[in-house]
Amino acid sequence: NIRQRTRTPRREGAPVFSPNGRYVAYGGESDAQGDRDRIAVLDLYSGDERLVTTGAGLWDTWPSWFPDNERILFARRGKGIGVYEVNIDGRQDERFIIRGYMPSMGMDGRSIAYIKRSGGAIPADEVHIYDMATGTDILVPIELPEPSSFQIPRWAGPERLLVKKQAGDLHL
Repeated sequence: NIRQRTRTPRREGAPVFSPNGRYVAYGGESDAQGDRDRIAVLDLYSGDERLVTTGAGLWDTWPSWFPDNERILFARRGKGIGVYEVNIDGRQDERFIIRGYMPSMGMDGRSIAYIKRSGGAIPADEVHIYDMATGTDILVPIELPEPSSFQIPRWAGPERLLVKKQAGDLHL
C-alpha cells in the first residue's frame, strides 16, 4: 500500500532513508517568508517531522546520511555552493566541509563523493572524493569524449561509485 507520510503542502524532493531505516531525510520548501529549501527529517516510527537546517534565504538540498544515523550531509546554495554537515537532533549548527554539491557519504563515514565545477575554457562538472579524516580531495578519472555535466554520484559499495551523466548515461 502506498500512503503519504509527510503532512505539509510544500514541495518536497530527494528523499533518502537512513541506514537503519527509521528516518527519511529530504529537501523541502520552508514555511518561513523569504526562505528557500531546507533539509527535513521524518521519523517513520513516531511520525514526527522537523527541519534540521536553519539558514535564512539559502537553498539546502541533496541530503545523504552518515552511517551513524545521527548526521546528514547536504548541499547548500546561497553565497557560493558547498557541502555541509548537520546533526538531526539540532545539537550542532551546520558545519561547512568543502565547496561542491550533490554529496554522497561513503559507508566508511569519512569518504564523500561529490560534484565540483571545473574552471576551464569549457567548464565541466567533475566527480571528486573528499576524505574527511585526512582532508585529501581526489578527482575521479572518468574518460568521455567531451566535457560533461555529471549528477548524483552515489556509492554502490565500499569502493564503487555510480555516476549519472546529465544526458542520462550511467557510468561505473
